[in-house]
Amino acid sequence: MIPWGVTHVKATDVHGLGYTGEGIKIGIIDTGIDYTHEDLNIVGGATFVEGKK
Repeated sequence: MIPWGVTHVKATDVHGLGYTGEGIKIGIIDTGIDYTHEDLNIVGGATFVEGKK
């Protein structure tokens, strides 16, 4: 099953054109992230909320 977000951003369309995202690094500014999520490879980061990772 393909997750909702993948089809929502039409990632399957561009993947079919040969774009895989290999070698691409991104940064996310967000109110929170589940750093234990199996689909994520979290490298680095900072928190400004006391008591949180």
